[in-house]
Amino acid sequence: MNETERQGRRAAAIAITELSEIYNRELTDPQIDEYINLLWDLHPRSWEATKNTLLTEQAYFPAITTIRRAAIHDPEAMTGEQAWELVCERIRRVGFNGGPGDLNDEIKAAMKSCGGWGDLCRSERPDNDRFHFVKAFNAAKERDDRRRLQQADPTLEMPDELMEGMKQIGRGGSHESI
Repeated sequence: MNETERQGRRAAAIAITELSEIYNRELTDPQIDEYINLLWDLHPRSWEATKNTLLTEQAYFPAITTIRRAAIHDPEAMTGEQAWELVCERIRRVGFNGGPGDLNDEIKAAMKSCGGWGDLCRSERPDNDRFHFVKAFNAAKERDDRRRLQQADPTLEMPDELMEGMKQIGRGGSHESI
């Protein structure tokens, strides 16, 4: 086990313990181990925002998949429907000859999966195009989210409070001193 994994496991253990206390849910040791084994790769800096997202959106103690989704939750991120609206607005504003212009790469990739700018401008089935566009946009977004989850940056420093909490646990102290 390398240092990054060790720090990730400590951060996950602290976060799971805090969540179990907040949600008043007692977990068995095997359950805690399973949560840690499946969540240690989340970057330690993401735990605070993840906990805040969970506390505002989950009434009950979250499943592992719910925690992973919360870790990449970005309330400012564009949805597939919003991206489609931008494409439609650009088509209305500049037409076929205007091209996709300054639309971002994610939108352009989803447009390409629908045949590209020209096909979208000439389309007689916008509902069908919308369906395929949104599906492609959301699939690409999910792939990027999974990639982001799997690429914890070991060069980032851990927050001081988290480091102090891990030291306390290592000395047999409680995580409540964090």
